[in-house]
Amino acid sequence: MNPLRMMVALIALILVAAPARAADSCIDCHRKAVLPLDREHDYAQWEQSAHGKAGVSCHSCHGGDPTQSGPNAHKGLLPSSDPASPIYFTKVPETCGACHTEELQAFRKSAHHKELMRSGKGPNCVTCHGSMANEILSPKHLENTCSLCHRKPMGARPALMALNNASAAVERLGTQIGRSGDAAEAKETFARLEKERGELLRDWHTFTLKGVLEKSQALTKKAIAAARALSAHDANKAK
Repeated sequence: MNPLRMMVALIALILVAAPARAADSCIDCHRKAVLPLDREHDYAQWEQSAHGKAGVSCHSCHGGDPTQSGPNAHKGLLPSSDPASPIYFTKVPETCGACHTEELQAFRKSAHHKELMRSGKGPNCVTCHGSMANEILSPKHLENTCSLCHRKPMGARPALMALNNASAAVERLGTQIGRSGDAAEAKETFARLEKERGELLRDWHTFTLKGVLEKSQALTKKAIAAARALSAHDANKAK
């Protein structure tokens, strides 16, 4: 078959096999809507966000009925200033936690959550991740954000730097294992370290910064040691 015809046939097959997206009036309307500039976000930002790419639509956070059109689609929709709204400041963690359950459980243990529930002014998910959850703060920007409430450094910057270093070390080990011809033991080690990394990422949301710092540094050392052991193993095997 002609290569061009083969490609056209393959694309047609994919389009036929792909499941149709469920009707969603939020997407259909807001794709074309021109909203006031004072809105927290718009369709383009949602489309490029992690939520948009995962297919988490507007109603998941805001409410409303995506199966209806026009005013009916907004039935039950409340502004963020309404305490009954799922995106009211103190309710944001529970709304995000409907999907991010482990992060919510960790955040509930934090002093931040206690302050949020006590005064309504503590930080929530939006404080660090933005209203569309489309960003992860750099250590420097995190420190600047913390300083809005904390007058003295709280150790967030070095803790996050250590966490990022640990995560990178584990990822490098995974890449090295992929290049190795015989890495059964290293794969077991990597699985344990990957689990530790996941636990650390959850622990981060408790904001026990000293503990995160120490655990991250320990994880980095383990990952580096495993990488060196694998390199030595491969070198000996090559002799």
